Amino acid sequence: MRRNTFIISFIFLICLAIFVNSQELTQQEKQWLSKATRNDKNGWIYLHIEGKPFERGFQRGYLTANEIEEVLSTLGHLAKNETGKDVDFFVKVSAELFKNKVSEEYVEEMKGMVAGAVKAGKKITYDDMLFINGFIDVLWHWWPQVKDQPEHPKQPEPGCSAFIATGDATADGKIVMAHNSWYHYALLQYCNIIIDIVPEKGHRILMQSWGPSIYSGTDFFVTGAGLVGTETTIGFFVGFNKEGTPVFERARKAMQYANTIDEWANIMIKNNNGAYANSWLIGDLNTNEIARLELGLKHHYLEKTKNGYFTGSNIPHSMEILRDETTGVWDDVRDFRVSRH
Repeated sequence: MRRNTFIISFIFLICLAIFVNSQELTQQEKQWLSKATRNDKNGWIYLHIEGKPFERGFQRGYLTANEIEEVLSTLGHLAKNETGKDVDFFVKVSAELFKNKVSEEYVEEMKGMVAGAVKAGKKITYDDMLFINGFIDVLWHWWPQVKDQPEHPKQPEPGCSAFIATGDATADGKIVMAHNSWYHYALLQYCNIIIDIVPEKGHRILMQSWGPSIYSGTDFFVTGAGLVGTETTIGFFVGFNKEGTPVFERARKAMQYANTIDEWANIMIKNNNGAYANSWLIGDLNTNEIARLELGLKHHYLEKTKNGYFTGSNIPHSMEILRDETTGVWDDVRDFRVSRH
């Protein structure tokens, strides 16, 4: 009898836990989700979200709740391994660092993602969401500046390669863009989301992304304005302004609201905090013009053409950025960046 009572009690507790963690959707939430889709195929997740900021955020949070939970856990392990600090430390830093630096639209979108993930039974907060979106700003740039013993620049691991071409450099004279990604598999395994965002305001965005990132991160995108873009990081880059605007805010805003290459570049340059210093390759499908924006903290360099190509291989072409904002040795052809350059 006692054994049967124990089994019944155990089953009851399991059912109660499931009920508590997976809350029933409201009619409004069901209506939101009816506009969104998720399709899994060959290891890729195709996600479509649309609507007002909180609405589309809820769609994404609910439909990718498992991926969001896994990304946060993995980032926590990486942060601990690389810094010795627990993830809670960096979550708190993110809340302080990004306070009043994120547009209300994207605050609402991230809060929507939190609400969706929580409704799906996950434990995640808005501050967690800030850390996931801003981990590059925090771990790659803020932390090396503030740690007790300033970090000597480490030898970077193999980085990305990319090109964009137009005019005589392509078979039909139209824009061709390509990119490959090289980073920790621990995180890159989650960069299998192709997300189609139809916002209430601004341009539609189709991009590769991961977890709950409001921008691409791996940076391969097409917008409703006819802009396409990708990037490669600038190796051995040093510089960060904690008062500046985080890269996830600038990159998302540029994709959503820029109509031209110049507008895109201006959004990225304005109040730049130096995080994720990149050679950005941008194209305008309306004019067949392409551009390369090398964006450091103190210097930036924009060049454009309608006939030719630009490349990215983790080395800036701008001598100002190369000599004034990086610490690498750039004359050794055995270095993978130099050999690709």
